[in-house]
Amino acid sequence: MTTAGLKRIAVWPRRISALVSLVALAGLLWQTAIGDEPPAPPDNVAAQQQPLPRVRSVRDTVVDHLLLRNGTVLKGLAVSRKPPRLLVRTSWLQKHAAEFLEQSVRPVAQQSLQHSRSRLKELLISTAEAVEAADSAQKKSPARQTLLEEVLQRLEPNENELPSLIVVESSRTGFRTHDLRTDSQRVLCSHAMAADLADLENLHWKTIATRLQQTAQRPLAMPQAAGELTDDDLQRAVLCILAAIDVRTNNAVRLVRSGATVIDEENRPDPAQLLQAAAGQSLNSLLQELLAEAAGPAAEPTQVTSDPASLETLPAAAAQIAAQKGLRTVVLSEFSADLQGGTVQVRRALWYQNADKSWQLTAFAAGSANAADIQASELEALQDDPQVQQITQLAGALQLPAQQLQTALGMGAAVQRALQQASTQFEELLQQALTAKLLRGTQRPLLIRDSP
Repeated sequence: MTTAGLKRIAVWPRRISALVSLVALAGLLWQTAIGDEPPAPPDNVAAQQQPLPRVRSVRDTVVDHLLLRNGTVLKGLAVSRKPPRLLVRTSWLQKHAAEFLEQSVRPVAQQSLQHSRSRLKELLISTAEAVEAADSAQKKSPARQTLLEEVLQRLEPNENELPSLIVVESSRTGFRTHDLRTDSQRVLCSHAMAADLADLENLHWKTIATRLQQTAQRPLAMPQAAGELTDDDLQRAVLCILAAIDVRTNNAVRLVRSGATVIDEENRPDPAQLLQAAAGQSLNSLLQELLAEAAGPAAEPTQVTSDPASLETLPAAAAQIAAQKGLRTVVLSEFSADLQGGTVQVRRALWYQNADKSWQLTAFAAGSANAADIQASELEALQDDPQVQQITQLAGALQLPAQQLQTALGMGAAVQRALQQASTQFEELLQQALTAKLLRGTQRPLLIRDSP
């Protein structure tokens, strides 16, 4: 995701309910370990059983159309009106425009991808050697070296590989009036492309809306101008690959940030430490705040306050923990909450320390949820957590209103649901890095011009 996208994600709010802070942080710590992700929210079985609405005309779909000079009509998402450009999935081209794919797309794609692969491979080798030289005093990891060799093998030329998305530019002056869908339909198309819904080009917009409700939605960022990958793009990809290798070979440290406090997941805090970390203050101060909540609602803002700079810099405490463990890769999880709106966001970021000791943010994933959507089963699962049970006992001893505790539990369960979204995206990012699919991403799709 881009830096601009990064800045839109808020970090820990300056002032939210202390009880919500405790339960939400406990929920995040409970579920951040590898292979211990929160359960998926219940499927909407009734929605799945409903018959699909029939597509009676192109106006029932979510895709824009682009007419090529030879009469071929492509389906996708318009990303520019002048010149007319359409974002198209190559999976659709394979089934519905195979001739255009073979004659106009594949030759350009092979040349571009092979060139990028060659550059990426050279940079990956040189960067890995520089890191190895800097870590010469440390014991080498055979598993890491084996996985690196596998990634390098995947960067060998592959004549059958195609980018997942391309941008087709027409030589015509613009789109025809009936080629473009409504703004709301095009928003659905963007989400459907990001979710990679099967056969989205031929489905009714109502079907797509229903299916998106059953998936973790994330909007598709408008692609940048197509072209060769820059040196910065390749360097970022290399660091992401090296970091992904470390995560897969258990050579990464996993941390949770709460305000100024950074918690190592391997050293789960006891309840007293959890209380202190949740509010970034002493236990005595936090107990006073909880007592104030018991006395009645405080006139304090609940709006999340962003701190964009903290999103682009690894906390010093996190870097120190990594240094103590002799590790170069950090997976940092954190959340933000809007108590008034009942919404939460979870962010999981992948950091890597280059040979020059500088820390680089290589990738991150984010998820969001609303406490109003939480199911009873999700609340019950959170209540069974030992740390949450002790917090519940504390709330009872302080005679906090039951409604406040239920609100906190709802927000904590929402954190877990948002964490599931972030975790799924994070795993996808790791897999893309390890299978050399970073070169086929959606941010810089290949530009194909329809020559007259």
